[in-house]
Amino acid sequence: MKEMLCEGCNLCEGAKTPCLLGRGNPDAKIMIIQDSPNELDDKKGKTMVGKSCDNLRKSMDKREIDVSEIYWTSLLKCPLPPSGKANSKQLTACTKVLEAEIQMVNPDIIVPMGNLSLRYCFRTRGINQSQR
Repeated sequence: MKEMLCEGCNLCEGAKTPCLLGRGNPDAKIMIIQDSPNELDDKKGKTMVGKSCDNLRKSMDKREIDVSEIYWTSLLKCPLPPSGKANSKQLTACTKVLEAEIQMVNPDIIVPMGNLSLRYCFRTRGINQSQR
């Protein structure tokens, strides 16, 4: 899958770990998709690390959800630029990789964790815009 990365996208230019793929169980029934890797993800070379992800894992443990049975990934494969926004070219390039991940894992449940991933999964305007 690595060979299909970074085609037509410039997000990788400032990344320490360009084109960060997901991690976890490739046979997972649950896939969690965050919007993009953050600076800590980029620095450590792994998606979904840090305090907020630790809290999510602890919450899942309390509910007896086996976190080793989850596949964790991001819609965008590199951190967002300083503007905090991805353009359509970047989104298109990265969603091709995400779609390959979804096809590879074939999860029963996909959990979007953010506005961009929600918009991608449900083909809506997202949580920040009115649905009028």
